[in-house]
Amino acid sequence: MREKIRKELIPTIIFVSMICVCFILQTPSLISARDPEGQPASQSSPQQAPVLKGQCPKTKVVGDVSDCFRCHVPVTFRLREPDPLEHVRLPMPRVYPQIDKDGKIEKVTWFLENIDSEDARRLIDWCKSRNIKHVIIEIQSPGGSLFEAWRIVGLMREAQKDMVIETRCYGFAASAGFLVLVSGSKGHRFASKTAHLMWHELLAFSLFKVETPSSSEETSRVLRKFQDIANTYIATNSCSKKEDLDNLIKNKNFWLSGEEALKYCFVDGLIEN
Repeated sequence: MREKIRKELIPTIIFVSMICVCFILQTPSLISARDPEGQPASQSSPQQAPVLKGQCPKTKVVGDVSDCFRCHVPVTFRLREPDPLEHVRLPMPRVYPQIDKDGKIEKVTWFLENIDSEDARRLIDWCKSRNIKHVIIEIQSPGGSLFEAWRIVGLMREAQKDMVIETRCYGFAASAGFLVLVSGSKGHRFASKTAHLMWHELLAFSLFKVETPSSSEETSRVLRKFQDIANTYIATNSCSKKEDLDNLIKNKNFWLSGEEALKYCFVDGLIEN
């Protein structure tokens, strides 16, 4: 009886032993009694996951597998499109280049919100250094300093000798923003039909300032001079008369839509057209 049981168990024992040997050979030991410095395994630092390396079958790049999605799009695993602007250093925020079919910068759009003449100078110098011949200024501004606006206008007029400076308004261009809008290159001033544009009498703010009748008269004289210069400039860049513009803004804000601006020739066309 014993002999029979022994004969039946020996093959089973051998089979189980072979399975255990294969498992030990193919599976690395995850836990050891002591680490290389002789400390208990529970006190040793946790082991880092191994870094998997390989070669990409598409790009043939050799590297870490974790870097795959630098070149590939997740899920579809197709190659990412190269960014032609990856190494382009823009002069400031809110500047958006447009690339032509040869990968060169064809146009630049500047989103103008704050009336800052130094931004205008920086952008124009950057475009000149790269021989960019078309600049689009998209205006979304409630206005600002008249003198800052005049500097922007002066820089624009100087640059228009070598490039087209297109102005656009989709939403809101008022006061100094309106002055910049009408200063674009002729034939390249556009507004949306629903854009809101506004021009008005110049405002002077003074806080805790003591004035005499003579000083008030002098302030009014200076403001009138500034207003006449601005209104004459706007009338020259439109089909309106300076006297009509004086009456339109007298003691009030002169609001008009993009379509109305086209009738006065403050813009040359509607964006929708």
